[in-house]
Amino acid sequence: MQNSAITAQAEKPCHNCRRRRLKCDRRFPACTKCIRTGQACLGYGKLFLWNQGVASRGKMMGKTFPTQPVGQNIVADLKLVNHVATTHLHASLVDPVFGDMGYTSRQYLSHFANTLSSDMVISSTTTGNPFYTLIPVARDHPILLHAMVAAAAIHVSCLQQRSNGTFDLDSFHPPPRQRQPQWRPGQSISMSNPLGQSVVDALCAKHKAIVLLRHALGSIRTNATNNVSEADVDMDLIITVIHLFITFDLIDVGECQWRAHVQGAIRLIGCLQSLQGSRTPSPLAAIRDSIMSDCLTYYILNSTLLTRPTLENPFLLPAQNCTSGSIIAAVTRAETNSYLSLPTPLLQILFQACELSNTVTTLLQKQGPLVSEADYLSILATAQSLIEQVSSFDVISWAAGLECSSAERRQSRIHTALAHQAALQIYILRSVDGHGLPPPVSSFSSTANNTDPTDLPPNPRRENTFNGDPSPSSLVHTVVSHLSHVGVSDPLFKATCWPTFIAGAETDDPVYREWAVERLRQFWALIPWGYIRTAVGVMRMSWAVRDTGADGDAHVDAGGKGRGWIQGLKALERDWLMA
Repeated sequence: MQNSAITAQAEKPCHNCRRRRLKCDRRFPACTKCIRTGQACLGYGKLFLWNQGVASRGKMMGKTFPTQPVGQNIVADLKLVNHVATTHLHASLVDPVFGDMGYTSRQYLSHFANTLSSDMVISSTTTGNPFYTLIPVARDHPILLHAMVAAAAIHVSCLQQRSNGTFDLDSFHPPPRQRQPQWRPGQSISMSNPLGQSVVDALCAKHKAIVLLRHALGSIRTNATNNVSEADVDMDLIITVIHLFITFDLIDVGECQWRAHVQGAIRLIGCLQSLQGSRTPSPLAAIRDSIMSDCLTYYILNSTLLTRPTLENPFLLPAQNCTSGSIIAAVTRAETNSYLSLPTPLLQILFQACELSNTVTTLLQKQGPLVSEADYLSILATAQSLIEQVSSFDVISWAAGLECSSAERRQSRIHTALAHQAALQIYILRSVDGHGLPPPVSSFSSTANNTDPTDLPPNPRRENTFNGDPSPSSLVHTVVSHLSHVGVSDPLFKATCWPTFIAGAETDDPVYREWAVERLRQFWALIPWGYIRTAVGVMRMSWAVRDTGADGDAHVDAGGKGRGWIQGLKALERDWLMA
């Protein structure tokens, strides 16, 4: 008798499932589907809806009260305002699944689907953009919904700032270590104020997502070896939310809190392998490669101008048991549509170059300008080896195996990869270029890639300094030459920020400096993400560090211009990311 009462089912679905048009299991006392989605089941009986209810006794007798909307508004305190005429939000989502979601939330989700998600990939199509899969999942996961709303709202803010001319790239410099004053209770908010309503919406949604993230991370338990032994949450969901936090900070200013998010994401990615096969497949598993690729690339690009020691080699994370394969395989699969479009072999070499740069920084701090001969020769040998690895990378074969579309797109891939290749060589040379530490002798050549001269621009001018090898200034010319073939209308244009920054920071030529600023200005017009403004400011700081010794004369070496700017920027100990 007791068992029959437990297994009894209602004759009709619960009110929640009926409204959402879902199949209800009709369990007592509450629907299991409602419990799993974190909703309060409204039950199966008669539902009483109070409409202009009137108190029948007491002091409130005879007074009426406004009707409360049925269903919980997930972002109840976010209020949509009339934005600037030049800033347009797409119509809100009309799918019945989102019917009981707040109007503001639907507006921001629609902006995420139609605008922001396109900025996060090379080619945005219905089947080719993995971030589209986040939209239906967000309905049942408030933590993901809040993170998406926050990223979309801060993106709307950047669109407003670009339209209003709030930020001028010609006069912009990186903000000081302390962030801009935050909103205080009682402070008036208007669209003429840079801290507009969309910023408030973004901060409110981000705060809610952080609260839920803290609760989710608290349910992850580790064993004695610091590996995840059990988790009550979807790890793919958590990593995706952290990825959206990184996106939020990149859209904002490209500095501050994002570094902690990157490090946390890398650590959680390493924990994925211990949970595979023992849990229900995540609905976000299809986006795992893109999330892992972006987080790993952010982690390495952050290390280029960071003095602090890195956590560990991300390519050695224990993911061999993952159903999707190794970390390198996941990053390689995501190369086709990643908006960063940095070849995986070059990304691996860049991480080693960051480690070498940190070694040079440590030696200069311990031994001063006069580094011991043994350490000096070891640094040169390592740099020489890295440069040879970069030079031996076959860009043509890489692009042929990656791109299966038009020949024009393949050529854009080649030019973009060759620009990254030359920029990486500049970084290696300048990373070991400290105070009194001359640059190493390189052995690379422009023919190392077996490039067809009929398909690519003419060979760059050579300024031979060591056995006929090109100087960093000729490598700048190489970057400029290749990027001239990737215009603003090219989908690969958004993948050229980092080589543009490296070439612009390296050059002493006023023409090339103006070229770099103008190209980043085109970036800002196309993709109004805050890290573009930061890149322009840091690039100008590198010129000051090299030309006049600003931020400390010690950053300018005795050899004159063009040397030591990477070590000079790293000495400032700022968390910059130029993606």
